[in-house]
Amino acid sequence: MSSPELANELIVHLKDSTRFKSLQVLIQYQFTDYKLMATALTHSSFVHESDKNYESYERLEFLGDSVLQLIVTQELVTRFPYEKEGILSKLRSSIVNEDSLTIVAKKIGLGELVFLGRGEKKSKGRNRSSLLCDIFESFIGALYLDSNFETCRRVVLSLIETYLPGAFLLERLDVFDPKTKLQEMTLKNFKKLPEYLDEEVCLENGVFFRVSLDIGLEEKFSATDISKKKAQRMAAQNALYYLETNSLYMPKNC
Repeated sequence: MSSPELANELIVHLKDSTRFKSLQVLIQYQFTDYKLMATALTHSSFVHESDKNYESYERLEFLGDSVLQLIVTQELVTRFPYEKEGILSKLRSSIVNEDSLTIVAKKIGLGELVFLGRGEKKSKGRNRSSLLCDIFESFIGALYLDSNFETCRRVVLSLIETYLPGAFLLERLDVFDPKTKLQEMTLKNFKKLPEYLDEEVCLENGVFFRVSLDIGLEEKFSATDISKKKAQRMAAQNALYYLETNSLYMPKNC
């Protein structure tokens, strides 16, 4: 752990930060232990480049991940008392995955508060999804320790419902897990599994993945993204939209 003298340097910075004051107003919570939040915002690159004994956010991230999982799981079990565990598990994954948590972290400005090393700053670490996701979880860990479970639950659910509209609706799965839905459709209607063909393409702004999708029809589908998984999901969504708008599939209750 950081000594009180060293931790105070980051604490003073936070207390003087307009962004952090705005964050506390946004979540309707005033931190009492600023050292917790200072630690939650300290990236390992900042620690490694400093000759001082700072502590990174990693332990709080570990805690926050577990708290977040419990909050979302409890909410889903309460809202859907008769839904199967498999569906609830998929819906939880659609909420607590890296993409979703990055959206929330960006909306509340956590990236601008992180203490980063010089290398991370140059490589635009503040905008990196993996870092923003980690910081959001460490923020939850700090909030939980500074308050209690019920306060943390209130803040987390409020942020999710504000910045991830429809997060607790079953229809969200059609967007989050289109590959599974498409596979079910094509097997039932065409007796065929979707086939994804991935290739790297060099564009002006970097290297991307172009995904071509064959579901057994003359019509072919494609999508391009910097992430292969996202490109595959986008291609699957395009195929689903085509099938639904052209009535080329049988509803599940048929």
